[in-house]
This record gives sequence, structure tokens and C-alpha cells, in this order.
Amino acid sequence: MKSRLGTIECINIIRQDYFKREISKIIQGKVNMLMVGGGYGDSLEDYYRSGLRITFTDFEQCAVEYVKKKYVDYNIDFQCCSAYNLPFDNNAFDLVVSTLNGSYLNNIALKEFNRVMSQDAILILSETTVEYVDFLRTIGRYDGKYLLASNMKTKILHPFVYTQKELEHVCCSCGLYSILYKVLQPDNLINQEVISNAIINFSKYLKVETPNVPLLYYMLLRKVY
Repeated sequence: MKSRLGTIECINIIRQDYFKREISKIIQGKVNMLMVGGGYGDSLEDYYRSGLRITFTDFEQCAVEYVKKKYVDYNIDFQCCSAYNLPFDNNAFDLVVSTLNGSYLNNIALKEFNRVMSQDAILILSETTVEYVDFLRTIGRYDGKYLLASNMKTKILHPFVYTQKELEHVCCSCGLYSILYKVLQPDNLINQEVISNAIINFSKYLKVETPNVPLLYYMLLRKVY
């Protein structure tokens, strides 16, 4: 089954390396993790190996069933549900992760994240940067609401694109505050020889060296008390 984003091979490399160097330190001491909109489980392995008790969710039943089969021998709880209506108790998780889910990154979902987070919980958000989305728009792969996949046929709902200041504002309005916002770039993520053509072409478009491509951001948040 193909992943929903055309550059997923590149994203996987970034996730794995960045996880080992930084995310693994951030989540130390956490126990109960909720993955929201987990898709086809591309980043699930690293979190599971960290010893977390994981609840995996996605809005699409086919995605949930796919990941359930992929991780059939893993002790993971699987739920098909919307980020707008999470079927969990208040304060149930001390780690919530949402990666590449621009289709619902608004105040409704963020308030739900806040609700299920315990007092000392951390929320990890990751999404493409404004610069990268602007690039997709120039080549006809984003129209302000739908992202056209790399096959130039599949439409992916992606209506919410924020600058750092805009994202921090909407998070704050939902009772969350940012403790870290970091743009990920290839120079500190992956070896040059394994950078995909998608990133190389993007860097040429921006007229910058490949190490300076603003590909993804990671944002860590806590509840406001």
C-alpha cells in the first residue's frame, strides 16, 4: 500500500535519524502515547522500540487495518476515529504525536489533543513548512485546500498551513504553549548521497544549497496551567 505523501521515503529517513538524535531524548520517562492520524504507521516503529504503551488512531479504517497487520505481533491498541472526537478519557496520555496531518490541524483538533493530555504531557506536531507548501503551489500541487500527490492524481485534503507565529497563536488559543519550534533541514538530518530528487529539485527552485531546504518543522507543546 502506497503512503499518502509522495516524498515519504525521504520523510522516513528524516524521521529515523531525527528520532535517534533528538526525539528519543524528549520522550524519556513517558509511558502512554497517542498517535493521531498515524496513516500507514511510517513512524510507529521508533516509538514502539522506546517502550511506550501506544494507542494508534487514524480516520481511515483501511489505514488502521493495514497497520494492524503490519504490526500484528506488537502490543498496540488500534482505534479508527477522528481527531475531532477522540474516544478517550481526559488526561489519558502523557505523549501525543501528530505527524503530517495538515488536513485537521485547527483549533477543534488541538482542543481535543489538550483534553486527552495529562498535566505533564508533551504534544509533538510535525508538518511541512510554509515554504515547502508554497513550492508545491507553484508547481500545481496545492490549491489552497488540496495537496496533489506526486502521482499528480490523488488529492489530499490539506487546508491548514501556518507560519510559526500563526501556529503558535492557534495553539495558545487552545490552551497549549510551544516549548520548541525547529525547522528540519537536510544538512543536519541525512547524508547528502541519500537525499531524494524531490528535495534536490526543491533546493534548485529556491536557489539555495541543499542543506538549507526548509522541509519540515517539529513543534513541542505543553498544556497551559
